[in-house]
Amino acid sequence: MRSIVTLSTVLFQAFTSAASENQSYPSSNDGKCRALALSGGGNYGAWEAGVLWGLVHYGDPTDYAWNVITGISAGALNTCAAAVFKTGDEVAMTEMLSNTWQTCSTD
Repeated sequence: MRSIVTLSTVLFQAFTSAASENQSYPSSNDGKCRALALSGGGNYGAWEAGVLWGLVHYGDPTDYAWNVITGISAGALNTCAAAVFKTGDEVAMTEMLSNTWQTCSTD
């Protein structure tokens, strides 16, 4: 539990820091608005991070340039982490998410 609280605190601090800079996030060049909704439920957070990593690394990252991301529970943790990255920086976002979930422990 302590790890989850620490993870959420770190992600929240990073999110508020980026938001305070009043960054503008560009829309995709093709005129489409893409949205991603992440579900909740403990282990699903790590699973979602792995799926996102696979989509971006094995597919065309520009196909996954999300303009809107939302989530609940574990998906909200991933959403907070994703929110600090600009649209078009999905590769770095998925690598950070993957590394974060890989190093989480209950110690």
